[in-house]
Amino acid sequence: MHTINGIVVHGNKRGKALGFPTLNVALQEQIPEGIYLSQTVIQEKQYHSLTFIGAAKTFNETTYQSETYLLDLNRTSMDKR
Repeated sequence: MHTINGIVVHGNKRGKALGFPTLNVALQEQIPEGIYLSQTVIQEKQYHSLTFIGAAKTFNETTYQSETYLLDLNRTSMDKR
């Protein structure tokens, strides 16, 4: 099991343009590349999520990164927090 902690940083906003906005957090450790089922905690609330670890080769990137997409996100409930 791996834990990623950090501050969300701005990415290229490609996921948002495709309808899948992601949270990008710099990696502090080398985690095996892949797509993971994950849990994301924001302001003490847990969200089911998918996390991609690796370089976005589809977009010719070489930066090893993490991108997390929150499943079933209700933005209204997040805005109220």
